[in-house]
Amino acid sequence: MVQFDEIARKVQAARPSDDIALLRKAYEFTADEHKSQTRLSGEPFVSHPLEVANVLAGTKGPPPWAQNDKADKAEAVAKDAESHGRGVPAHGNGGNNGKKP
Repeated sequence: MVQFDEIARKVQAARPSDDIALLRKAYEFTADEHKSQTRLSGEPFVSHPLEVANVLAGTKGPPPWAQNDKADKAEAVAKDAESHGRGVPAHGNGGNNGKKP
C-alpha cells in the first residue's frame, strides 16, 4: 500500500510550493476514516484512494487533496447521516463498509 512519504516526495518534486502539512492531514484523515473497511478483495479500502493520490501527486495540476472538496465535508456528512439513522453508504464497487462478503 502507498505510504505518505512516497506521495509527499512526488508532490514536492512536481509542485515544491504545495502545503505538505495539508497533504499529511488529508492522508491521516483518509487512513483514519477507512481503517476498518476492506475491499471485496480483502485489501484495506484506503488502498484505492491512496493509489489515486499517488498517481495525481506527480502531476502539475491542482494538488491531489484539492481534486474535490469531499475530504473536509466527509465528517459532517457522516455525522448528519448517523443522526438521521441512515449510516454511511459504501463508496464504489469495492467498498463494503468494513464487512467481508
